[in-house]
Amino acid sequence: MSGLRSTLHVNKLESFKLWMDVNGISYRPGNGGYQVIQVLTEKNGWQCIYERHDMPQHYTVQAKLMHLVKRFIRESKINQAIAAQ
Repeated sequence: MSGLRSTLHVNKLESFKLWMDVNGISYRPGNGGYQVIQVLTEKNGWQCIYERHDMPQHYTVQAKLMHLVKRFIRESKINQAIAAQ
């Protein structure tokens, strides 16, 4: 599983799903014991987010899915800053 990164906190998964719904991004349940969800990307098809036993507070995200997770995190921070004003 090369090209994976731990960037999505487990508490943010439901927010990430809502964000994908709003942005028209398809996802489905994962397969097997470690996949949490699969996300459909335009260029790379279905990409996965995995559970980690060595770092249970974060999910592991496939590299080809990182652009969406980073966009979600960036937009979440902007929305939090606006709400705090």
